[in-house]
Amino acid sequence: MNKSIVAITLCLLTACTTTQFLNTTSNRSIQSISQQVKAKTQSISWMNTQIKGSVVMDSLTLPVTAQVRMKTDSLIWVSVSMLMGLEAIRLQITPDSLKVLNRLSSTYFLGNIQSLSEQYNFPLTFSQIQQLLLAQTSIFEKANLKLEVTDQQYMLNAITDEHIQSVDIQSNYLLQNVFYSRTDSQFVRIHYSQYQHIDSLSLPKVFQLQAASKSKSLSADLTYYKTKINQPKKVKFSIPSSYVPM
Repeated sequence: MNKSIVAITLCLLTACTTTQFLNTTSNRSIQSISQQVKAKTQSISWMNTQIKGSVVMDSLTLPVTAQVRMKTDSLIWVSVSMLMGLEAIRLQITPDSLKVLNRLSSTYFLGNIQSLSEQYNFPLTFSQIQQLLLAQTSIFEKANLKLEVTDQQYMLNAITDEHIQSVDIQSNYLLQNVFYSRTDSQFVRIHYSQYQHIDSLSLPKVFQLQAASKSKSLSADLTYYKTKINQPKKVKFSIPSSYVPM
């Protein structure tokens, strides 16, 4: 295993329907929708949860469980277990750093999301990973944002020379589909199929993920359980002296 498993694991944290564009609305409507969407999760400072499900990497299907601890805008800590419940990967991500332990190969990686992105064309930033974990979106901050409306959905898309981002929002202001893509065909899609409600806030419960590049593909069906919010929890990340760089 090498640093490509890092990109695959990050994609796990992040099968969508085709968007059909209909009626357009004004910038005033976009601002109103943005406020309603942010209200669903804006008071979360910490989230602790566990994730379980199955992952298909190319033709290989694996059961996966993970512990996730996140301090909003500061830290994402993830412990991923595979076969026999043994920890396989541990990640610690901040806005300017990325630390990875690969227990399977006794190796580690120290760097940042940007370096991973440059090497593997990984399309997500720290902020975007956090948003996907919380079912949030920054699409409202994009220039040239277009909004289309049906009776059941708000559909937004922002296209630049380098990126495509689109989001489908249900009429109750919960995200349903999120799509990030780069022009070289690498993309991440996530579909939130079920939500949980904790302390009057809405968080994902069940979601499906699809990610692909020119040479690799990944899909996953994942479920949050034992989710708690605004309860700080310690995180631990240390590199054993016997581990070598990836």
